[in-house]
Amino acid sequence: MLPFVSRWSGNFSVRQEFPLFQSVTGFVGAQASIVGQRFGQLATASPPPARQVYPGYTQTNLDTGVKWGPWMAILFANNITDKRALLGGGVGDVPNNAFTIIPPRTLGLNLTRTF
Repeated sequence: MLPFVSRWSGNFSVRQEFPLFQSVTGFVGAQASIVGQRFGQLATASPPPARQVYPGYTQTNLDTGVKWGPWMAILFANNITDKRALLGGGVGDVPNNAFTIIPPRTLGLNLTRTF
């Protein structure tokens, strides 16, 4: 099995748009990303140590906002369950107890203008 590649992964997203008034449109959305169990890097030592196993995880994001003309404002919440899923690290890395995780719960506001 290739390092850091899960056998199964997927993404599901939904978004509903609705008119608010005149040229202003509102929307709400949700996204879920599912990543299965993965194995860590291949070892070059002899004999090779056991490969690190990273458990699968699900990350859920929500957003809501408005669009008016070239402007859009989005209020978002990423990783709403605050899951601390492992992306890499552990055996074979220096130090051996260091891991990379997905970003924690993040709340924000995004304001954009199209030119």
